[in-house]
Amino acid sequence: MSKLQKARAAAKRSSTDPFRPKFHATPSTGWMNDPNGLIWFGEKAHLFYQYYPYAPKWGRMHWGHMVSTDLVHWEHLPVALAPDQPFERLLGCFSGSAIEHEGRLHLLYTGVSALGGQQQCLAASEDCVDFAKRTKPVISNKQLPQGSGKYDFRDPKVFKRCDLYYCLVSAAANQNGVRGRQIACYTSTDLVHWQGRGAAYTDSSAKKGIFECPDLFSLDGADVLMMSSMHFYPPQEEARFQNLHPSVYLLGRFDADTCRFVPEGEYNELDYGFDFYAPQAFTMPDGRTILIAWKQMWKRSIPESRFGRAGAMTFPREITLEAGKILQRPVRELERYRADAAEHTDVIITEESSLSGVCGNCVDLQLEIDLSLAKSFSIRLLKGKEHETLLLFDTERNICTLDRTRAGVTITSSEETDVNVRRAKLGSSCMLDLRILIDISSVEVFINGGKNVMTANVYPDANDTAITFAAEGMGVIRKLSCWPVLI
Repeated sequence: MSKLQKARAAAKRSSTDPFRPKFHATPSTGWMNDPNGLIWFGEKAHLFYQYYPYAPKWGRMHWGHMVSTDLVHWEHLPVALAPDQPFERLLGCFSGSAIEHEGRLHLLYTGVSALGGQQQCLAASEDCVDFAKRTKPVISNKQLPQGSGKYDFRDPKVFKRCDLYYCLVSAAANQNGVRGRQIACYTSTDLVHWQGRGAAYTDSSAKKGIFECPDLFSLDGADVLMMSSMHFYPPQEEARFQNLHPSVYLLGRFDADTCRFVPEGEYNELDYGFDFYAPQAFTMPDGRTILIAWKQMWKRSIPESRFGRAGAMTFPREITLEAGKILQRPVRELERYRADAAEHTDVIITEESSLSGVCGNCVDLQLEIDLSLAKSFSIRLLKGKEHETLLLFDTERNICTLDRTRAGVTITSSEETDVNVRRAKLGSSCMLDLRILIDISSVEVFINGGKNVMTANVYPDANDTAITFAAEGMGVIRKLSCWPVLI
C-alpha cells in the first residue's frame, strides 16, 4: 500500500474518531506534535505544527498549518513545509518559529540531514500558503556554540528588538569542557546572515538532555525564558516536576547588547498535569499574550491513534504575570460558544451528589467553593458506570490531585512509572476558584485564577458524562455555572 493509500485509509478511520475534541486544534489525520510559528499575521492567527501526514505516528517531520480568526475554530491549510531539500532528508523539518519581515511571513526551522546534522533554515511566503525555502541553511553546523554537537542543535525562536533580529537555538553542551544545557543566541539584520553571540543561557547542573523549544518574550514588564526540558534534573519534590519532560520558565532580564538572559528566581512549571509540552507564545492585536502547547507527552501510548490521528493542542491560554508567577486563563473567545448555563448557588455538599444540569463531555464549568469546613473535596468528571476522572482537594495539605486511573482507555509509558496521578501544591486559602474545560477526551483545570493548571488526556466512553461532587466534612459551592459548549 502506498503512502497516499495509507493516508486515505487513516482519514477514513479518523472520521469515526470518538475521542476527537470539538474545540481543540487537532490534525485531520496523521501525527501532530510541537506548535510552531505561532503568529498573528494577515488578520488571522497562524498555527503551524510538527506533522507527519501519512500515519498517526512520529515520522519525517513536515509543518502542518492552520489558521483562525477567533482561536476556537481552526481552518486547515496545505502543508507549509515538507522535507524536500538535502539538509532535511534524514528526519525532516523540525520545530521553529515565524516572523514578519518586509511584508512577508518567514519561517525559521531546523532541517535534519545525516551529514549536516541539525541546522537552522529559512522559508518565506507572500500568500501564507506557498513557502519558498532558501537553498542553504542560514545557521549552519559551522556556527555551533561552544561545547555543542550538530545532532542536538534545534528549535530556533526568532524575535526582533529595535532594528535587530535575534534567534535562540537549543543546544546540548557536553563537549570540550562545557557541561549542561545551553540556549545559543544569534543576531541578524535580514534573517539570512547570522552572527553567533554565544550562549544566552546555560545550566551547567544538567547531566543529560536538552532544553527544547526555547521561547523568549516580554510579559507585564519582565522577560520570560520558556523551554521544555528533556529529562529534567531537579529532585522530584511533592507536587513538582512530576513529568520526566516538564515545560518550565524563568523570569529575568534579556540584555539585547550582550545577548545574555539573566534569571531572577528559580524554575517554575507551566502545567502540573500530564499532557503539556513545547509551549509557544505570541501576541494578539489587542496586546494579549497567548500560549499554546502540544497536549500530549513523549513515550506514552496514544489511544486515538487507532483512528488514524495522534495528538492535539491545548486550548489557547491568555497569560499574565502576577506576584512573580505566570497565570493562565482560557481565551475569552470561547465564551461566544457557550449555550445557556445551569447555575447553582450556596449548595451544601457532604456525600456524593449531582446537580441539575451539571453534566456533559463538552462543557465549560466554573465554580467557587468554600472549603473552610471540609477536610477534602472531590469532583468526578466524565463519570459513568466504570469510568471517572477524579479531582481531589486535600485542605489539610493544600494539595490538588488529578487522577485518571479509571478515566477510560488505559495509558502506558515506556519511560515513566506513573502516568495516572499528578499533584499540585495550592495556597492556604479556604476559598477555591475553579475553571474546568471538558472536551470529549480533554480535561484542563485552571485553579485560583490560573495560578495552577493541570491538563490531562482521558479516553472515556461516549456516555460517560456525569459530574458529581463530594466532601469529607462539609463543602459549600458558593457559585456554579456549567455551560455546554456548542461547536
